[in-house]
Amino acid sequence: MFVQMKNKLKRILFTIAGVLFTIAIQSQQIGDGFASEINNFTVPLSSGCYNGLNPIGTLPENGWQHLLVVRHPNGTNNYQLQIASSLTTNDKLYFRKLASGAATSINPNWYELATRGTNNFIGNQTISGNIGIGTTAPNSKLTIRSGNTGVSIHPGNSPYFGTLAFNREAATGEIFDPTGQAFQINNGGADKNLHFQVYNNNGAQITDNALVISGTNGNIGIGTPSPNSKLTIKSGNTGTGVSIHPRVDSSYFGTLAFNREAATGEIFDSTGQAFQINNGGADKNLHFQVYNNNGAQITDNALVISGTNGNIGIGISNPTNKLDVNGTIHSREVKVDLTGWSDFVFKKEYELPTLEEVEKHIAEKGHLENIPSEEDVLKNGINLGEMNTKLLQKIEELTLYTIEQNKKIQKLQEENKKFLDIEKRLEKIEKESK
Repeated sequence: MFVQMKNKLKRILFTIAGVLFTIAIQSQQIGDGFASEINNFTVPLSSGCYNGLNPIGTLPENGWQHLLVVRHPNGTNNYQLQIASSLTTNDKLYFRKLASGAATSINPNWYELATRGTNNFIGNQTISGNIGIGTTAPNSKLTIRSGNTGVSIHPGNSPYFGTLAFNREAATGEIFDPTGQAFQINNGGADKNLHFQVYNNNGAQITDNALVISGTNGNIGIGTPSPNSKLTIKSGNTGTGVSIHPRVDSSYFGTLAFNREAATGEIFDSTGQAFQINNGGADKNLHFQVYNNNGAQITDNALVISGTNGNIGIGISNPTNKLDVNGTIHSREVKVDLTGWSDFVFKKEYELPTLEEVEKHIAEKGHLENIPSEEDVLKNGINLGEMNTKLLQKIEELTLYTIEQNKKIQKLQEENKKFLDIEKRLEKIEKESK
C-alpha cells in the first residue's frame, strides 16, 4: 500500500515539474534589440510567465481561452500577439495584435485561423498556386468539387438574388430569381449537351429545353433538345413559338416558321391570318405566302425571290424579270429611265412618211409602223418606257401632218376668198349689163 502511494506521488511530482519546465521555456526572452544576422552568441535568459486577466491555460467566464501570449516585457512598450480559442464558437482558433494597455489599437479584433469546421476570413487573402474546395488535388486556380450537396455562390443568406447555385445533383445547377423560380444549367448526360432550363420554386420544370448547346457540333436549340442547325427554335404546341430550321416533311426546305407546327410558320394578325416564309425545294426559290387561321392558303406565291437569278415575283412562282407582278399595281407615280426620246421627229433631216405610206402600211400590217401588233402585245406584253417613246413619236408625226394640213387649209381658204371676190364682181357686172 505504501509503495503504491509512493509511486503515485512520484508521478504527480514529475508532472508538476514538466509543467513548470514548459512554462519556463514558453516565457523566456532572448536579449533585446535587433541584428541583421546572428551566428554564434551567448545571451542571458530570464525566465518568467506573464499572465493578464485571462492567464494561459485558464477558462474565463466569457468562453475565450488564451493559449499563447507573446509580448514585450517593457511596461511602456508592451506590444503583444495573442492566440486564443473560443469555446463558444465551435472551438475555433483566433489571433490578434495589441498595443500597450487595452485592446484599442493595431488590430483589436480577433482574426480566425483556418483550422477545422467553418472558417471566416477578414481582409484580403493572397494565395499563389491553385485553390481546392472539397478536393486535395486542385487542377485549376479554383477547383470546387462536391458529391451531391452542390455549390452555391451568392451574396447574403436569403433570399437568392444574383445567385449562381449548384444545388441539385453533381451535374446540375440553378440560378434563382426573387420569385423562387430557378434557371438551371446542366449537362444532358449521354447527349453531351449543355441544357439551360427554368424551374419554379417547387422544383417543377416551367420550360423544357429553354436553351440547349449541342456538345457534338455546337448547334444552339431553343425549345428543342436536339438542334439540327446553327440555331433551331421550336415550340411544342401549335399556335405558339417560333421555328427556324430545315423543313423535312414536305417539298419545302429551309423554313422560317412562326406560330404553327414545327415545320411551318405564320405571323398572325388580328384576323388570324398568317405570313409564311419557306424555301420551295427543287426550284430553290424563297416563298412568302399568306394563310388564314384555318391553315388555308389565301394568296399563292404572295412574294417569291428566285434562288437562281434573284428575280422577284408577286403572285407568280417563277419570275423571269427583276420584278414580275401578276395583278394590278396602284402607284402615285412611276418613274422610268430611258436611253432616248422621240424629239428626233422634229429635226430637219427626219423624213416624215407620207400619209399614203402610212395608209399602205396600215392596209398591209393592220397597225402603225414601229408599233407592236395586238398578237405580239398579248404574247409578250409591252415595255412601258419604249412604248411611251413610240407613241410620242406617232404623236409628233401626227403633229407634223396636222401642221402641213393646216398650211394647205389656209392656202385653200385664201384661194377660196379670191374665188368669192371674183364671184361677187361677176354678179355685179351681170346686174349692170341688164
